Amino acid sequence: MNEVFSNLIVKLHFTGKIETDAINLLQEYDCGNIADHSRKVAAEARRLAGRCGANEQQAVIAGYLHDIGGIIPDAEKIAACNKLGIDILAAEHLVPALLHGKISRLMAAEIFNIKDPAILSAIECHSTLKANATLADMILFVADKLQWDPAHNAGFITDIKAALEVSVAAGAFAYLRYLYDNRQQLKAYHPWAFEAYRDLQGK
Repeated sequence: MNEVFSNLIVKLHFTGKIETDAINLLQEYDCGNIADHSRKVAAEARRLAGRCGANEQQAVIAGYLHDIGGIIPDAEKIAACNKLGIDILAAEHLVPALLHGKISRLMAAEIFNIKDPAILSAIECHSTLKANATLADMILFVADKLQWDPAHNAGFITDIKAALEVSVAAGAFAYLRYLYDNRQQLKAYHPWAFEAYRDLQGK
């Protein structure tokens, strides 16, 4: 395990239950708001997976682990990624918070021993999605947006819910379209989000 992570968990006792251990990790670093959000995302992801016949257990695990990188403050994320060997894109240099998905993926693999590539992929791209996204990717992506604080999802929540009556992919595209339409107002428009938008637009 990378030293960055081993130092983070030195005081923690792990039970082997991902749900419990993920919440305990977040709470250890005073991230109770992220812990509450993660519980809600896991439940939402399970619901969406059940609705479209996807793997519910994958969805739940991804939901609990998708934001664990949030325990590393934004001011420290770039330095942490350099130590972890995580590539940093220009948009991520501008907005280091965007790195939490990549960090969470590596934490899931190294701390929680997650080997399932579907779970790791969904965690990594849950903020932005990416081109050629899988159903598991889109389920977590949509579940995350549905469970944001109402103050942050008011601009698109109705569109996502309406689009979900068609498919999870349509729900994902509804948010990607919102991002694209408002890209000039963002501090950084992540290239993965643009690639996902163009990909789903073509489909």
